[in-house]
Amino acid sequence: MNRMFDGHRRGRAAPAAWCTLMAVVPTVFRVGPYRFFFFSNEGFEPPHVHVEVADGYAKLWVEPVAFAEAHRLNAKQMRDIRQILRDRRAEILEAWNEHFGHQE
Repeated sequence: MNRMFDGHRRGRAAPAAWCTLMAVVPTVFRVGPYRFFFFSNEGFEPPHVHVEVADGYAKLWVEPVAFAEAHRLNAKQMRDIRQILRDRRAEILEAWNEHFGHQE
């Protein structure tokens, strides 16, 4: 779960702005326990993808594949995520360009 929404998970009411943000977080795909997604307000950054699994979260740059940040992920999860991104990089870039209106 994204750390931004962590307070809501603990039973506190989520501010209205968070609920609005939740509506613009398109899932690119899921692989096993991993959800790969974008935040719609981040198209100004280089292509990247966010990943969540259980209580872990990561942000990865697509080219070259690298972790921008990672929280509560073990070494196996990080290896899995990195490999999935490498294997599906073209799909992520296509979704990025389609979602943010960038040319390839």
